[in-house]
Amino acid sequence: MKTLPSLHYTEFLKRASCYGDVCLPDTSEVMKNFLPAPYFLNLYPTAIYLLDYVRRKYLSIIPAGNDILGYSAKYIMDSGPEYFFDLLHPQDLNIINKTIFPANVYSFRENALPACRDMAFTCTYRIRNKGGSYSFVQQRSCYISQAPDGMPLATLGIIANISHFKTDSRIVHIIEDLSKAYSGTTSSITKFYYPDENGAILSRREIDVLKWVCEGLSSKQIADKLHISIHTINNHRKNMLEKTNCKNVSELLNHAVRNGML
Repeated sequence: MKTLPSLHYTEFLKRASCYGDVCLPDTSEVMKNFLPAPYFLNLYPTAIYLLDYVRRKYLSIIPAGNDILGYSAKYIMDSGPEYFFDLLHPQDLNIINKTIFPANVYSFRENALPACRDMAFTCTYRIRNKGGSYSFVQQRSCYISQAPDGMPLATLGIIANISHFKTDSRIVHIIEDLSKAYSGTTSSITKFYYPDENGAILSRREIDVLKWVCEGLSSKQIADKLHISIHTINNHRKNMLEKTNCKNVSELLNHAVRNGML
């Protein structure tokens, strides 16, 4: 068994060549089986890609339009994945390197082929377009090849430009188990990350709501005390859970106490 490479994404790209003796699946069959319905490609500026980590190259990029964020598909393929990820906003790349990619690999390595192909990984981030400004994109991918030690060797994904409705820099990361998708049930884990640390700080009003929650008051009672709608209170509660990545109010209160918020 080979020594595992660093889980940081950019370092993994540099060291993935150590798995060169592992055969990848037939790429034409993979593309045929995983391509989305044609109508999906018309919904957003989208590109479908097949990336070989071992050879550090894109095997295929299919843009819905003529280009990807102003770059031609050929230009991205010739430049390679390291160049593409150099285009990411530095704050977002830092989170992807240290947190998101390691979490993806951990989930992937918990399963063996073919079961791991039922895992889908979604992430939003900012990337520099050809005009020099940053666009918001959503990337959804699955790993399609696995080394004997469980590390991913190739990935198939879709990148969509969502700048027209994305209004904040918050990164959304979703890991889904789609093994039961045909029966209408899936399981997922959603995390939120804030490249700008101030975005994760609870506002003064959120702290006020949290204090009343700690006192055992309901949303309606808090709304009456603060003279605002119950809908606003519920939004504050939802935002606090997202900012702290807590699953419920009990976790939120424990987090607040540990971090001196209460």
